[in-house]
Amino acid sequence: MSASPKPPPCKTLAIAIREAQSDDDLAAAGRIYERSGRHAFTWRPHEYFQANLLPALSKDETIWIAWYGETPVGFLSLYREGHFVHSLYVDPEAQGLGVGRALVSYVRALVGRPLTLKLDAPNMAAIAFYEATGWTRLDGPEDSGFDEAGVRWLRYRLD
Repeated sequence: MSASPKPPPCKTLAIAIREAQSDDDLAAAGRIYERSGRHAFTWRPHEYFQANLLPALSKDETIWIAWYGETPVGFLSLYREGHFVHSLYVDPEAQGLGVGRALVSYVRALVGRPLTLKLDAPNMAAIAFYEATGWTRLDGPEDSGFDEAGVRWLRYRLD
């Protein structure tokens, strides 16, 4: 395994970022997924976000978890083949402290290539975060659409 880049400084928390290695790590990320998803995605049914679904949802992805001491505070999952960020979730109690920015910076430095992602158009907080941190909304014919529930999605890129 190659050496990982040092975690970038978080605005107000001393965090460590490391790749998920165990079922316990996946369970920790799953709890953040459920808690953050239910908090942020008010247009989705409450049961849409279930901690136990994360391992199947991220089956072909690498997950990095941000830890504040022994407490997981956020995670990012990446489908490496396409440099596609599938998930970025920060615990609601840790939002606004730089955890998401640190995770993106860490993974971007690690893969050394531009990243892309899709997000729900109603997620104004996520749009504000991504645009404030240098992501660009793409506007090609394949860069927006609607999911199976009829929710509009948008594609972004970070060079």
